[in-house]
Amino acid sequence: MYDYYRTYEQTKTDIQNGYIVNTGVSFSERTMPIVTGGEGTCFYVNHDNSINISITLKNLIDGTGHHYWEPITDVSFISFEIYDPTGKVAYSLYKEGREIQDAVDIDTELAIYPGEWRYKISFAYTTNGTNPSDMRIALKYKTIYEDDIQWLVDNKLNKVK
Repeated sequence: MYDYYRTYEQTKTDIQNGYIVNTGVSFSERTMPIVTGGEGTCFYVNHDNSINISITLKNLIDGTGHHYWEPITDVSFISFEIYDPTGKVAYSLYKEGREIQDAVDIDTELAIYPGEWRYKISFAYTTNGTNPSDMRIALKYKTIYEDDIQWLVDNKLNKVK
């Protein structure tokens, strides 16, 4: 789960407000956050709808050459993809190396249709311990339908406990 930085109550509130995922992570201390691998996380869509995609990256530092996370990767990166029910990439963002040091503020919308969708977030970067980092990736239903929210409660929230 990519929003494991959030508490159960925060995750519950996010889901009630239509969030599929909301990483909302910021580090004030010097650290090396790393999450890689896996097939991603599924979410089910019951109606034609749209999701708002919000991505903020700020004060992330390229750790290339430090090799803190070998053999996973030897380059700093942020990778985010959304896959439609056929497995095709519907949205993608990838930045690596020094590219991650540029501030990113994306707010866009993606049309979705019924079926099982999937998102995947992977990252490896460093922070300097002086300026708080900000890596927020959030997906939120534009129109909140009770059956979509119930699916998230049953298949995501109840696994956070």
